[in-house]
Amino acid sequence: VYGMADVFVSMSEHEGFCLPLIESCRFGLPVVAYDAGAVGETLAGAGMLLARKDVAAAAALIERVLNDSLLRERLRQSARQRFASYQQQARPEILLSYLEKL
Repeated sequence: VYGMADVFVSMSEHEGFCLPLIESCRFGLPVVAYDAGAVGETLAGAGMLLARKDVAAAAALIERVLNDSLLRERLRQSARQRFASYQQQARPEILLSYLEKL
């Protein structure tokens, strides 16, 4: 599904670590999201955030992303970089070393 999308939109009000945001970054999708919970920290600049849950503002941002090829490409690159940063952090040998100490 992610591979067929042009943009990922999240308007959730209650998010901790929002895995779908990272999944969308894996596919280089531009992200438009309501900045609730840990969304801003999860994306770390790799998306466009809405300060208020405003559907009209979200629609305007989505339209802007779809119509501005330079912005869209910048967001795609940022998303891929954000996913890459999570890949570097997700090192199973570190988890294994902690578990072995238990």
